[in-house]
Amino acid sequence: MASIARIDPSVRTDWSREEIAALFDLPFTELVFRAAAVHRDH
Repeated sequence: MASIARIDPSVRTDWSREEIAALFDLPFTELVFRAAAVHRDH
């Protein structure tokens, strides 16, 4: 029997271009820190 993955309601799919551009402008170490924080939370 196949299982259907549930989408976490905290996952955003409505990013604006400005928000995406702001992420691209972050220093790499900040991105790594944020990724680690998300990983710890989940």
